[in-house]
Amino acid sequence: MKIYELLSLFRVKQWVKNLIIFLPLFFSSNLLIGEDFIKTLYAFLSLCFLTSSVYIFNDIIDRERDSHHPKKKSRLISSGKISLLNASLLSALSLATSLLISSYFVKSEYFLLFLFGYLAIMILYTLYFKHIGIIDAIIISLGFVLRVIVGSVILELDLSAMLLVAVIGSAILISFGKRKAEISSLGIEEAVKHRPALSVYPKGVLDIIISTVTSVTFFAYIMYCYGYETTGLKLLLDPYLPPRFHEPQWLLLTIPFAFYVMTRYIILIYKGESTIPEDIWIKDGELRTGIIVWLLILFLLIYFEQFSRMF
Repeated sequence: MKIYELLSLFRVKQWVKNLIIFLPLFFSSNLLIGEDFIKTLYAFLSLCFLTSSVYIFNDIIDRERDSHHPKKKSRLISSGKISLLNASLLSALSLATSLLISSYFVKSEYFLLFLFGYLAIMILYTLYFKHIGIIDAIIISLGFVLRVIVGSVILELDLSAMLLVAVIGSAILISFGKRKAEISSLGIEEAVKHRPALSVYPKGVLDIIISTVTSVTFFAYIMYCYGYETTGLKLLLDPYLPPRFHEPQWLLLTIPFAFYVMTRYIILIYKGESTIPEDIWIKDGELRTGIIVWLLILFLLIYFEQFSRMF
């Protein structure tokens, strides 16, 4: 067994989804506080090993169906390159690693409870919910939302209602967008063969869902930016700006970049190129550039004051 095949079995590329646990820390302006960052980093690693355990379990359950899928048939389990016993042991080992990191480094009973709750939900998803249209997408969306909530809980940080709405909307967009992309890529008949839950959506329904969720998400982000006060640039620029611009809602400057990223992502959905959401930010240069610029501007606006104190 080659290293890249083992990494593929553990879905290391999908670990990027778990970075969302840093979101509350980032927007709290405490990202540069070492203790909080290290604790969130350990939580991130614990969550990565937990999700890897779930992915392996999912591959074991779906091995027969995956063996007939044009892309999934080459996976270690569906192709028979690794035995079910060894795959099960790797899944158990990954779960044990997750729990050990949580117990010895995160040291939060709430996070440990989250791990068991997330594990239970994902097992039910694999065995039952993934076959029920709409419910399957909602369960996946719930996973993203819970990551953000637990990220704030372990550090005892406040979580803005508007930020949470934006996260919920983004999670729903990713989940339903993936299903729309599968239909755009394979065609409805072929897509339903590989994901029977897609049969629940009449023509045009996913378009309405994506349109509605995008609008709500973008509006929630705008309202969050409006209510977020950034004092660093205010102190720097106030002497040079007219009084009307002395309000510290500088995060509003990031709205065009957020709009670009969302629009580009929707374009990729309808082109059928976002069937694997964790891959498209790597494969699509325009989306990747938009995300990087957006995050850099957010970082500058939120952490400018902290950096200015260092020099």
